[in-house]
Amino acid sequence: CPALSSGAEVIRMDLARVLEVERLGEIVVFNLRRGLQDAEFDQPPPDAREVLDLVRDTEIKHIVVDCHDVDFLRSTALGFFVTVWKRLDERKGRMVFCGVSAKTQQIIRATRLDRFWKICGSRAEALAEVANQP
Repeated sequence: CPALSSGAEVIRMDLARVLEVERLGEIVVFNLRRGLQDAEFDQPPPDAREVLDLVRDTEIKHIVVDCHDVDFLRSTALGFFVTVWKRLDERKGRMVFCGVSAKTQQIIRATRLDRFWKICGSRAEALAEVANQP
């Protein structure tokens, strides 16, 4: 989806060592970084609120979570994504994951989150999946 790539706005936060947020019109891409798999939060970091506020923006319709840089996701990360997904689901938006390792796929299936989140093989496939949604 070359058209989606033009005009991308990258939003950097203190979470930058674990997460980069990229806005492509009505789609937000969470580019997960390797530091996320080592991060363990008792509670979400203060700037996580900025991410949640971004998701509250009614112009945001869908989220792609790009996991190609991480081997697995801890429960705190999954919990954060559940919170994000619930806010998105309230307005019938979709969350799609891509670049997911076999280990993370097992975790997503074991927690039955695969009923709610589609897993795509590539970022391009994930972007195409949500771009074709109302």
